Amino acid sequence: MEADFRQLFSERSGVTADQFECKLFRKCLFRHALPFAWLIQRWHPQFFREDFEMLRDVASAHNTDEVICELNRFFGRNARDKNFLRTAFYLRISGKRVLRIYREVTRERKSLEEASAAKTLQLV
Repeated sequence: MEADFRQLFSERSGVTADQFECKLFRKCLFRHALPFAWLIQRWHPQFFREDFEMLRDVASAHNTDEVICELNRFFGRNARDKNFLRTAFYLRISGKRVLRIYREVTRERKSLEEASAAKTLQLV
């Protein structure tokens, strides 16, 4: 069975599967929002609820189509959300970053598998 996004990202980042959401959240948060994220989370713990729900949903993805499907849902939720801080100031995660990171980790996995297969063929 093919590895899911959580497993691939955790292996690449050197974190446990339990730390997946927090690590990916920080990597995908818009850079200008980084200094404010911890303050917002303390002030309003549910502010990033949509972001963490999307990360939980995308964690089990096994292919790009599944990731894109979850990102489209996330985009729809953000479009309906009238929170000024999320929409005008982009105090949220970037779906494009999530997709880019997914593609990077799957590309790396594919390269490692091809290299391993090539070594096996050389040994035979």
